[in-house]
Amino acid sequence: MAEATRDDFTFIDRTIDPSGDGEKGPPQLFPKYGDLTSAKLANPILQLLEDLRAKYPEYVVTCVDPNSLALLAFAFAGHATATLDIETDSVFRMRTWQQPIRRGATGQLTEARGFAKYQYRWADEEFILYCVVIGISSVQYVLKERGPGEGPLSHSAVTDALLAQVGLWSHKERKGIYVYDLGWRLDEGLYEQTQKLVSPAGPSLLD
Repeated sequence: MAEATRDDFTFIDRTIDPSGDGEKGPPQLFPKYGDLTSAKLANPILQLLEDLRAKYPEYVVTCVDPNSLALLAFAFAGHATATLDIETDSVFRMRTWQQPIRRGATGQLTEARGFAKYQYRWADEEFILYCVVIGISSVQYVLKERGPGEGPLSHSAVTDALLAQVGLWSHKERKGIYVYDLGWRLDEGLYEQTQKLVSPAGPSLLD
């Protein structure tokens, strides 16, 4: 058996800049996300917030709770627009199959996104929206150019106006039936179907 010597190998020195700041082009948050999820995870939500503030110094960055303020659902309902941006940052997405919620319907191919950047538009205002999932936690970051008297650590008046509308819409009273499918969701269509089983003169099944 022959012994291998040091000369039999080629050593490659590869240095990776996890911040991505050395590259030209638009600022990207994905390199930081990749670095965090492959190493320590002390408080990734805070670290991503600090990185966004550093990369977008002229913006107010607002950290938003996705459970009480569903920005994407608000847009999908037609009250705003959210356009996926894969030109200026990366995306982490997984293809899934969604089973139909009613008999006789056909399932469809859907997509789950763990990291995504959107160009968000509401009431003639433009925002940047990041939606990030880390483990079992998720967070949204809304970026808006600073208004008069606003600083990097202040609130954004325009962002707060948007969030107030999202909150009012998200928590308004809606008639529906909660259905569990790996999580609770309000099914308004199922509620409407149940009302067809009741005589027009009789009481609602759910009243």
